[in-house]
Amino acid sequence: MNALLAVTLGALAAGCGRVDFGEATRLVEVSARGDHGCGRTEAGIVGCWGRGGEGQLGTGDLPGASVARVVRTDLAADALSTGETTSCLISDGALACWGTNDKLQIAANQDARVPVPVSISLGMPVRSVELGQHGSTAILSDGTLRYWGGNGCGEDGTGTKGNPAGPKPIAGVTGVTDLGISDAFACAVVGSGEIWCWGAFAAASPELDNCSTEPLSTPILSLAPRAPVVDLDGGCHDHVCAVLADGSVWCRGSNFSGQLGDGTNTARAAFVQVLGVDDAVDVGVGAFHTCARRRNGEVVCWGQNDHGQLGRGGFSAAEELAASTVSIGARVDQIEGGCTTTCARTGGQLWCWGSDDSNQLGNGVLGGNSPVPVEAWAGPDAF
Repeated sequence: MNALLAVTLGALAAGCGRVDFGEATRLVEVSARGDHGCGRTEAGIVGCWGRGGEGQLGTGDLPGASVARVVRTDLAADALSTGETTSCLISDGALACWGTNDKLQIAANQDARVPVPVSISLGMPVRSVELGQHGSTAILSDGTLRYWGGNGCGEDGTGTKGNPAGPKPIAGVTGVTDLGISDAFACAVVGSGEIWCWGAFAAASPELDNCSTEPLSTPILSLAPRAPVVDLDGGCHDHVCAVLADGSVWCRGSNFSGQLGDGTNTARAAFVQVLGVDDAVDVGVGAFHTCARRRNGEVVCWGQNDHGQLGRGGFSAAEELAASTVSIGARVDQIEGGCTTTCARTGGQLWCWGSDDSNQLGNGVLGGNSPVPVEAWAGPDAF
């Protein structure tokens, strides 16, 4: 067992709430898709905060946490992913997940709530994993996909609905390098420039916003190569966005609040280009808002701002169709969109803004929605 992890688990067993690991707590990755977030340190330790009633914090029985708490595992993580009520980590190709399991999105042999990480075998090493509302999709080492969990929107790529099931291949897409998962459809980068999508809204306009009436699709080519895709992300509603190597951002799906960034609130079946952003390197997708990180380290956001998730210093019931800059005061290295929250990693620090009704901001204060960035990960004392 990793020595630092052994100390962590021992401290937790003794009832310690916050643990100081010195330099080993430097934040190198964050994932915050739903109403909780998780961070990974240089040492491979994972800490989670926010809503926890479904076990998504991985601490055993903690209902929620206003600051990061250490996940109970002896695995040293080298990647992580969060869904709306689930979380996963990857350690040298091995996958472990925890949280809600009502649709078998963790594993078929587990309870409906899995409060600590359990190992999931997919037959070969896992390169990355993305978590949707009711299911999980992994890219394996050979570039193929495996899906497990609920299938109410055609998430398994068959173009049909079905009962929750264990891991199965998604046919028709190989050589996958990245994934973007929304609640209703999924997309994958194939090779360096093609984006293929499947599920609800993949082949038709998502105006109805209802998986029970929309046609479902097997994987289809949704964005022909224009430039290599450097990032793909989906949010906890129904839109997905991609960043191309030329700095442009392209989005498709639901657009009630202008989250696609094309200057309208019209849903789009095809990818449309975000206006006013031509130097992006990273994108973070929320429920009804989107943020992009520019080459100079600045962050711009657009869409819904009722919880302050755009970070512009105020709240607004009306959609914000134009991208505006978030004032953080440091160069941003990663941007993440939660349902109604946004987080930005600046070196080893984390800043979040937006909704805090479930401790999503991770700053130790519950219920204070913030329209400006607040420090969420305080360095060595983060746990």
